[in-house]
Amino acid sequence: MSETPLTYIDRRQLIDKLVLDRTTAETVGKVDRLWLDLNSHQVAGMTCKSGWLGRQKHTFAWGQIHAIGEDSLIVNAPEGAPLEKLESWETLVGHQLWTDGGNRAGTIVDYRFEIATGSVLEYLFTPEGGGRLTEGTYRLPVSAVVSVGSKRIIARESAVLDAPQDEPGATNLLDRAAEFLKEDYVKTRQHLAQLQQGSQELSDRLQEKLPQLRSEDSPPSDNAATSDAESLETKSLPPASPSPNVPLENPHGEG
Repeated sequence: MSETPLTYIDRRQLIDKLVLDRTTAETVGKVDRLWLDLNSHQVAGMTCKSGWLGRQKHTFAWGQIHAIGEDSLIVNAPEGAPLEKLESWETLVGHQLWTDGGNRAGTIVDYRFEIATGSVLEYLFTPEGGGRLTEGTYRLPVSAVVSVGSKRIIARESAVLDAPQDEPGATNLLDRAAEFLKEDYVKTRQHLAQLQQGSQELSDRLQEKLPQLRSEDSPPSDNAATSDAESLETKSLPPASPSPNVPLENPHGEG
C-alpha cells in the first residue's frame, strides 16, 4: 500500500481498474474510457462497463470520483438516471497530431492529468517515422495545443520538435540493453583477469615454498635411523657380569 497519495495519473493507468460504490461497497464495474472536455482540456467523466461482455455502461462525472487508489476507484454513485456523455466530450486517444507548420507529427496515445481537478497537464504522443524525433513516447504541454478537432490536434511546431521524451521506444531500449551488456562484459573480463593474476601470484608463491615444505616434512635418512636405533639399543643394555662357570684367575699366580 502506497503511503504517498497520487496527485497525477496517466489515462492508461485507469483503464480496466475496478470501480466500487462508496455507499453500498458493491462493484460498479471496470473503467472503460475517460472523457475529455475539448474546450477546457479537462477530464469531464468516465464510463464503466459491467455485465456480460461489458455490455452495461455507467457514466460518471469526474466530480463523483471520491478517491483513486492502487487497486480501485471509489465513486459516489448517483441516484436516478445515469449521466449522459456530452457532445463536447472526446477521448482524444488516437487523434492525429499535426503542427501549425502543416506537418503531421505523430499520434496521441495518452495524456497525464491532475487527479483532484481532472485538468490535463500534457498529452503523450508517438512521432511519425522519419522525423527528427526518435522512436518512443513524447510529452506535449497543453499550452502548445492550438486547436482540437474530431480527428486531429494542431500544436505549435516548435513545441513538438522540442518535446521531451517520456519513454524510449523498443529500439532505444534494445540499444541501451546492448550497451549495458557490453559494459558488463568488459567489467567481467577485467574481473576475471584480476582473478587470474591473483591465482598466478599464489601459484608462484606456492612453488617457492614447496621445496622448503618438502624438506621440513621429509622422513629421516636410513643412516640416521640406524644410528639412532643402535644408540638406543646400547643405552638400554645392562652392564656385563662374569659367568658363574668360569673360575676366576688368582691375581697372585697361586695354584
